[in-house]
Amino acid sequence: MAPEEVGMRVLLTTAPWNGILPFFTYRAKRHIKVDDIGDKNLLLQLCMNAEYQLGMEWPNGALALIKENVPSIDVLEYPSWEEYESRLNEGRYDVVAFSFYRMNIPQIKLMVGMARDYGVGEVWAGNYGACSPGMDRLFDRIFVGDGIAPLKSLVEGKNLDHLRHPILAGKIFFRYPVGYLYTSIGCRFRCKFCSTRHFLPAPIYTPIEEVSRILNEYVRRGIQTVTILDETFLQDRKHSEQVITELHARGMLWHCTTRISLLKGRVRRLYDMGMRSVYTGVESLTNHTLSTYSKGHSQTEVLDVFKELNALGVRTTVTYIIGYEFDTVESVLESIDILKNDIAPFCNPFLVLTPHTDSHIAHLEPLINDDDPLHYDTRHLVWKHPHLSADDVQELLWIAHRETVHPKNHINNKIVRKLEMIEAGNPPLYSDQVHQLYTCGRKPQAADKLGGRKYAV
Repeated sequence: MAPEEVGMRVLLTTAPWNGILPFFTYRAKRHIKVDDIGDKNLLLQLCMNAEYQLGMEWPNGALALIKENVPSIDVLEYPSWEEYESRLNEGRYDVVAFSFYRMNIPQIKLMVGMARDYGVGEVWAGNYGACSPGMDRLFDRIFVGDGIAPLKSLVEGKNLDHLRHPILAGKIFFRYPVGYLYTSIGCRFRCKFCSTRHFLPAPIYTPIEEVSRILNEYVRRGIQTVTILDETFLQDRKHSEQVITELHARGMLWHCTTRISLLKGRVRRLYDMGMRSVYTGVESLTNHTLSTYSKGHSQTEVLDVFKELNALGVRTTVTYIIGYEFDTVESVLESIDILKNDIAPFCNPFLVLTPHTDSHIAHLEPLINDDDPLHYDTRHLVWKHPHLSADDVQELLWIAHRETVHPKNHINNKIVRKLEMIEAGNPPLYSDQVHQLYTCGRKPQAADKLGGRKYAV
C-alpha cells in the first residue's frame, strides 16, 4: 500500500522493555531492588534517574498523544521481543512505526529487520532517534517534530482540528495519585546543547478548553495533584496563566518542568497558586559556560531563585551537565559544592554533555571518539575532552551524587550507601586522579570564576 493511501493499518511501537538500557524506563516490569544490585554502573544509573527516586514513571506522552488524536493506530509500548513478534505474526499491518532515541538504535535495527521479514510494507520513524546518522537509509519515512498532524493526514485522511489530550493517571512516591498534563509540546528557547531547538522549535499548545476537560476528569477520579510534563512550562505567559487559573480554581496542587528565567520574580505567586515542586535545568554554575551555551540565566539568578524556592519548602529536582569543554576537575568540584550548600535539590540527576544530532554544538563533532549508540544516553563522555577522560567524568558523576544527596531522598541515600560499600577498601570506582584531587581538598584553579569558594571534601 502506498504511503499516500489512507486507511492503512499501522502499528506504533518502541524499543523492547528488556532491550533498552537498564533502569532507564518502564520500571513496572523491572522490580528493582537496590540491595540486589552489585554493579557500580547500574547503581550510578539509578543515581541519575529522577523517576526512580521520585517513585514515579512518566508516561510515554508522545505515544499517548498520538493514539488519542489518531485512534486508528495500534500502539505497542515497550513490548517484550515475544510480544512484538506475535504482533508481526498476525500479518495485518501495512506499516510499523518506531518511536525511539539514539541509544535504542541496536534494538530498533533488529525490529526493523523482523518487520521486513514478516512482509510489512513500510517502516517509519519518529522521536529524536529518527534524526540520528544513517536513519534515512533504514526507514521509508521519517517524522521530525510531534508527528501527530502528519500521521492523522496519512493514516486517516483527516486534518487535525485541535490537539486532544489523553487521560494520563499514575502515582508519585509509589502511592499518591497524580494526573499528568501536557499544556504544550516543544520549546521556544535555544539552549545550544539541546536538540529540541531543531526538533520542535515552535511549541504546540493544548487548547485551554481541553485542559479544563482533562482537569475535570482528574477531579472526578479523586486526583488532586497534577504533574505538568511540558518541556518548558510557563514559556507562554498568557496560556500558562490560564492553565494555573484552572488548576487553582479546582484547589489542585501541581508540579512542573520549567526554566530559572521563567521562575525569576514569580516563585511566591506560583506557590500561592498551588506549585509545590519544580524540575529545572541549572546545567552549569559558571557564567561563561551559561552564556556560551545560551542557557538564559546567570549563577546569581540561579541562587536567587533557589533561595526563594527553598524558603517556601518547594521540592526541587535539578539537572546539571558535566563535561563542557571549559570544565576541569577542580571547576566541577567547585560547582558541586555550590549545588550542595546553596541549591540543595531533593533530586539532582547529573548529565554528561553529549553532541546529539541537531544540537548546536557541532564544534565538538570532530572530537567524537565513541560512536556506540548505547553511550548516547547523556551518561557517557563520547568525545575527546581537553581536560577530562571518560573515567574522570564517571568519577565526577559519582562524587556529585554522593555530595549532593538530599537527607530526605531516602531512595538515593540507599543507592549512595550501596556504592560506598562497593568503594570501601577498594580502588576508586572510576578515576584515581579525580579521587585524589577530591580527597586532598586542593583549592580549585577556577575559584576566581565562582566566587573563591572551596569545594567540600
